[in-house]
Amino acid sequence: MKKSAIALAVAAALAASAAAQAETTFYGRAALAITYTDRSIDSDTEIGDIFDDGIWDIRNAGTRWGVRGSEDLGNGLSAIYHIETNLDADSHNGNGDSQTGRLAWVGLKGGFGAVKLGAQWTPYYNALGATDIFNEANWFDKYQGPFRQNSALLYETPGSISAFKGEVMLVMDGGDSGIDPTNEESGIDIYDIGASGNFGPVYVGAAYRNDEVNDSDQWGITGSFDFAGASIDALYENWDFGGGDEGDTYYITGQYTIGNNVLKAGWGRADSDNNGDSDEWGIGVQHNLSNRTRVWVEYQDDDGDSVSDESLLSIGLRHDF
Repeated sequence: MKKSAIALAVAAALAASAAAQAETTFYGRAALAITYTDRSIDSDTEIGDIFDDGIWDIRNAGTRWGVRGSEDLGNGLSAIYHIETNLDADSHNGNGDSQTGRLAWVGLKGGFGAVKLGAQWTPYYNALGATDIFNEANWFDKYQGPFRQNSALLYETPGSISAFKGEVMLVMDGGDSGIDPTNEESGIDIYDIGASGNFGPVYVGAAYRNDEVNDSDQWGITGSFDFAGASIDALYENWDFGGGDEGDTYYITGQYTIGNNVLKAGWGRADSDNNGDSDEWGIGVQHNLSNRTRVWVEYQDDDGDSVSDESLLSIGLRHDF
């Protein structure tokens, strides 16, 4: 009996030790919305007539799942990883591939910072994404930068530098992984750099991205200020995507929390030499049923000089797990 108790205690201790050294977390989000889209096409074709009546739809609003974790390697060094996949919840019927990758990276973390390899969030978005406050994925229409990037090597500064965060990303895909199939070079395709700082209620961020394959570059700056349950965020971008496609982006958003309710509003503008000027504005109310479950009602109006004008009403539900 004593031997069994000792063996059980040793096994429990070993299991606890392993758990302390290696950690894996499964998480996800289920989010869908009832939407009404009213779109007018600048054309005399039948397509314009179809959209004039508006469209009701139940659609995905960012459903995903993933795993992330780390292992303590000793001497302050850890192995880290993150894999995350989109789940197209409004058409997940088993008749096709309704999953697409978002993140898939592995790395090492220590006193030097972190080094990561794979598909991951870009430094550009990490530094400038403060104005991305709405629940519907397409609210950030005028933003010109990427969200995530495949085939990337990223360095991140140590977390011990409390007020400052810096990231440098190099994209190396041999020139034929969705950037430009005709490119035969095999060097560094994209340089992406972002830096940000939190100074009490004030956040500032700046980023630069250069695409060597497509001969384009862009940069942006952002700032936000939190006060008395409210926040105001602003963004400016300048881009040159080649072929005369140059322009500027302006964004300002704000939100105010009252109990379990969050009031949101935003305005954005893109001035493009090729596609003219376009503006969007949006308002929304989010009610937090708990720390993990929310409902929302949001409205967006997008007026463009080029292809179409569009308004969107979104009534959604989201649960995080």
